[in-house]
Amino acid sequence: MKHLAIVFFLAASLLSNAQKKDLKLNLQKDAVYHLDQKSTTLVNSEYSGTKTEVEMVFAGSMSYKVLQSSEESYTLQVKYESMSFEMKMMGVELAGNSTDTAADNKFSNILRAMTLGTF
Repeated sequence: MKHLAIVFFLAASLLSNAQKKDLKLNLQKDAVYHLDQKSTTLVNSEYSGTKTEVEMVFAGSMSYKVLQSSEESYTLQVKYESMSFEMKMMGVELAGNSTDTAADNKFSNILRAMTLGTF
């Protein structure tokens, strides 16, 4: 049985001819690329007999402008286009959105400030 296993692994290694792939992004200079993402997290915990559920939703849109391109690397100018979050915990709901212009929402003001510049 031991010899059969060795023969099997030798045959499998000879038959499985791994191919190398050269993965590249192929980004073009001066082009702008966009990424939209959304993340939902649900955390259930228990501490000292008290059960807590926290639900968080984060969403955002980013743009990437290719400033320089070479075979080895890219230089990108990145900008948050929009950002938002919602959090529900123990009957309390918090939310923020970079497009919300209400001056009294501190979370929205922070997110909006993050969309003003590039990095």
